[in-house]
Amino acid sequence: MRIPKLIDVFTNPIGQGIFSALASLGSGAVPWDETAQNLDADYMLNHASEKRISPLVAYWLKIDDMETLSTQRVSTLAQIAVDRFGENWAKRYAALQLEYDPIENYSMTETETETGSNTGTVTNSGTDTGTRTRTTESNAEGEANGFIYAYDQNDPGIPSPSDKQTTTNDVTGSESDTESGSHSDTRTDNLAHSVQRQHTRSGNIGITTSQMMVQSELDLWKYDFFEGVYNDLDQILTIPIY
Repeated sequence: MRIPKLIDVFTNPIGQGIFSALASLGSGAVPWDETAQNLDADYMLNHASEKRISPLVAYWLKIDDMETLSTQRVSTLAQIAVDRFGENWAKRYAALQLEYDPIENYSMTETETETGSNTGTVTNSGTDTGTRTRTTESNAEGEANGFIYAYDQNDPGIPSPSDKQTTTNDVTGSESDTESGSHSDTRTDNLAHSVQRQHTRSGNIGITTSQMMVQSELDLWKYDFFEGVYNDLDQILTIPIY
């Protein structure tokens, strides 16, 4: 029995092909949601149209007693492909979207955040006492007169002043005053701070020359993402011997 070609078992290989079915599953992380019909045409006409169908596809055709796959069968084949290769496709495609400097092999960003707070109440209270002392001085003066009685005066009973003595007394003393008072001061602190530091380092650490990195960049872009996806689909839809 001749095994059918893949293109023969799709009713509409370009409008309802395998990539249209993949897009309907909403994979999201791969680039065929908007270009499904174009990829249907490329995969089927440029890659797999002459390949023979896989045992799985042949079995479904047999049990359905149909010559072409139903829409439900195509959707199931797409789901099998996602289950097997979906995560791998997403990671490969994401790697191709990375932005980087092709001649730098060292890039590091370090972010440090410092936070802190100072909360508390400071109270200062007490009693202030002081004494003030003053020195005082005072003078006291006194006079003393001396008298003599002269026998030749008309009235010997009346004395005549003979000398005069003045006496001065200095008195020293002190006065003191005592003053007292109280004080009370209260301060409440509620301070917060946040400091963020970011350090970026990049360049060539010297283990690979810039020319080697450029060559690796060129080799990377020779990689055909879709050719890899096509080969993965072949494992489900076709047989490896043609």
